Amino acid sequence: ELHLVYTGALFAERDLSPLLDGVKQLGEDARRVRISIVGNRNADQRARWDRHAASIGIGGVLEWRPSVSHADAAQVQRDADVLLAATGSDPQMG
Repeated sequence: ELHLVYTGALFAERDLSPLLDGVKQLGEDARRVRISIVGNRNADQRARWDRHAASIGIGGVLEWRPSVSHADAAQVQRDADVLLAATGSDPQMG
């Protein structure tokens, strides 16, 4: 399994579609990827990205975790294979 982790607030303008689309390109190996989003986000964001993942055939790849302490976030990061930085703008957000 390949475990990717994003920690911190997931602001509305952050665009996860390039990441999810890239995972889809892995074909059968996409089922071996887990993306953990650890931190603040709203229910609409979660639903939107879960729908997007499902619509491209990789439903279940996203794991949503609540905010954790700094020490716990550091441990989650240490346990990850890849750390993510979501910096892109979502074109749908203007």
